[in-house]
Amino acid sequence: MKSQKALLKRSLRYAYFICFISFTILLSTYSQLILDAGKDTAFCVNLYPDTIYVGSNILIENGTPPFSFAWECKVPKGLNSLYTASDILNDTTIRSPYIIYGPTITDSIMFYLHLSDGSNDTISDSLLVRFSQCICPLGYTVISLNQGDSIWLDAGVPDGKYVKYYYEPSYGLSNPDSSATWCKPDTTTDYNIVTIDTFDCVCSCHSYKIQVTPVSTREMNDNIEDSLHPYVIGSSVVFRNNVGKEAFVSVFSTDGKLLHTVNTYQDRIELSKFNLGKGIYIILISLENNRDYCMYLNNKL
Repeated sequence: MKSQKALLKRSLRYAYFICFISFTILLSTYSQLILDAGKDTAFCVNLYPDTIYVGSNILIENGTPPFSFAWECKVPKGLNSLYTASDILNDTTIRSPYIIYGPTITDSIMFYLHLSDGSNDTISDSLLVRFSQCICPLGYTVISLNQGDSIWLDAGVPDGKYVKYYYEPSYGLSNPDSSATWCKPDTTTDYNIVTIDTFDCVCSCHSYKIQVTPVSTREMNDNIEDSLHPYVIGSSVVFRNNVGKEAFVSVFSTDGKLLHTVNTYQDRIELSKFNLGKGIYIILISLENNRDYCMYLNNKL
């Protein structure tokens, strides 16, 4: 009987011991210090970037306050020297410091956060910060077109860095979702090339102003009796204007671009007024009574 009681006591002591050890292990596991410095992230850096904070999404579980923070990083400077966290962050001992120097020296920085609690437990985690910078060519170009003409636009955006290109607006473009496209607007239009990189950072690049000159046609008068009969004498164009009505004289290039226009009440116009270079030109003469005449001029200087 006594042996049974002794055996029972030993069994109870053993069970108590096992429960105590299990509870101690469970309590130790439950209270273990946990640190998550956050997901690796990327920032869109413009010419005038916003303040970039590191550690905004830090997660700390368990542990005993107060907590101590220590940020660490190493970025090559050149000539076997390094930038450290004290060079790059405004404060290496706070939870979420901001970057004071970084985007101009490297494309990415690996930060290490070391955390200590009031019980002197320590833990570390890493955080990769990448910087996306706009490197496509900037500028503003003005191009003049006659209505109905087209021109090839190429923003010169480097391949590989960007995953999407598009022009704003898409009006008058053969392929607006590209860095290069044929452009044929009917009216003057401002275009801007926009790029999006792998970090979803948006960058505005080169801009174009396409100035469109309207091209119109007028019906010529074929009545020989009513004709102006213009001809060239020396440096003058002479035409029939016996009654001294106001005549409008326009000079065009052979591709239809208006170069000069002038009005007169006489029956001639001096070509020297137009400062024409050597080449072939189209001269349109119009009188008040809608008598029109078109002639070619071969200016040989």
